Amino acid sequence: MDELLITHGAYIPVELLMALGRLSYADYDAWRCGERPSVQSALAGNPRRVLELLETAAEWAARLGLHPKPCEYFGWSTNAGTRLTFLDDEWRASEPLLATHYVRRKAEVAEGDQFDLFFDSGSTAALADLRTALRGRDVPGARRALDALVAREPAHPLRSAVERLTDALIYLATPLPAASAESELRAIEQSLLPAARDVLGPDARDLLTPFWRRLADALAVEPFDPERPQLHASHAYAHALDWPRTIAAIEAVPDHADEPVLLERLAIARLREGDRNGAIAALSQLCWRSPETASECLEKGSIGDFTVSQAWLAFVDLDAEPDVTFFPAYQLLAEPGLVRSLPQSLASGEGMSAGEHAFRAVCALLCADSAETRRALRAAAPWLLDAYHQMREQLD
Repeated sequence: MDELLITHGAYIPVELLMALGRLSYADYDAWRCGERPSVQSALAGNPRRVLELLETAAEWAARLGLHPKPCEYFGWSTNAGTRLTFLDDEWRASEPLLATHYVRRKAEVAEGDQFDLFFDSGSTAALADLRTALRGRDVPGARRALDALVAREPAHPLRSAVERLTDALIYLATPLPAASAESELRAIEQSLLPAARDVLGPDARDLLTPFWRRLADALAVEPFDPERPQLHASHAYAHALDWPRTIAAIEAVPDHADEPVLLERLAIARLREGDRNGAIAALSQLCWRSPETASECLEKGSIGDFTVSQAWLAFVDLDAEPDVTFFPAYQLLAEPGLVRSLPQSLASGEGMSAGEHAFRAVCALLCADSAETRRALRAAAPWLLDAYHQMREQLD
């Protein structure tokens, strides 16, 4: 909830479902484009449990003093103008849990907020229509709204950015040849992305996703080049929030575990796809194979897992000041249940690092606490055995 309020300035139920992995962005996009009848058809988990979660979130938003604002959702692209429903008939009475946003009252909005300048101008309605059309990839609607905006304010500061985005949408349906992928990536990053952020703020994602998807499709047959890692399908699929295809593109690369950038992408994608064990396995490999990249990843919180972040903060605060190759072993101590879910072959083979030996020693100790396994861990990393004793004392 805190992250959503920071990002969107409001509590938006479907955004919460996506953040919690209950709804994939690909399914959300399919619903908006008319390819799914309802959000319910794409929910992960029991609908009753999901609705209970949304009831709790709504209560929390109300306690924060946010104002409920009923919203209607309409289709995107060729489905533009179609009023959408969230739930099937059986659950239709609970529709307000998904269709109600919780926003700050106008009097509480800080003067420096990004869109205040435009909301307080005489072009409020035209700009709101324009943003709705752009999010929905509705070119005719965007042109009409832009004409209305320019008629009121010919020198509106967003005019150039909106024209750029509208022109780009016209060519979106045209297949992109692989030879044009590099120039397309440059256009997205240097032109479309800044323009979309200026006009749509956090909603830029909804406009840009199909551009990333088209780029990814063009790169699907291209091999991975370590010198140009951005020109790989996994990079574009990740920006399109298509986690299954991101994972598939990475795993199609021979020896992908030897490429730090791919391991980091794999950890992020697996977590977003709901495979937390796979994410931690990829992160562990990253720690052992590229400690510097792993440190940067963990410092930035790129993986996006709260428990991993908390373990990392405790790890870097240790008096022993171990290097990052030992973090997977420490993570096991912080979450002993992982020993039953991570693959036993995760740390194996010749030439294992000291961190990998420590990982295997922790695995053995957690599976069978004995004098022998304690001696083995002490030989691998004495401070890890001390950490084990301290954690046991806290549990007792």
